[in-house]
Amino acid sequence: MLFVFNAFVTSLFITISCNKSTVPEILTDSSMNVSAKSFLALGDSYTIGQSVTDSERFPAQTAAYLRTNGFNIKTPQYIATTGWTTVQLINAIQTENPQGPFDIVTLLIGVNDQYQNLDTAGYRIRF
Repeated sequence: MLFVFNAFVTSLFITISCNKSTVPEILTDSSMNVSAKSFLALGDSYTIGQSVTDSERFPAQTAAYLRTNGFNIKTPQYIATTGWTTVQLINAIQTENPQGPFDIVTLLIGVNDQYQNLDTAGYRIRF
């Protein structure tokens, strides 16, 4: 599952050999009595894992990995659907109005913009 590993590293900026001293401070607190951290996963089929089980989705695997390494992470909340472009995701976020703040937010979107021949240079502007 090279894709899952790459998405994990890219989205969270955590290496596979991370420990509590090398992860972003947002995942820990000074007492190490950590309350469960919230996780919002935004995107398209890369986020929801088209044709895989819920536990095989990259955000679910990321949360499981972090839990295995001692972090208290809530089950990810998803706003993602196969085929979405950046504009469709923006509309869904506005419709669903997720209640943050979120401690972890991942974003995997844009491949459908490219597939639909939208200008890839406009990705940042659209999202």
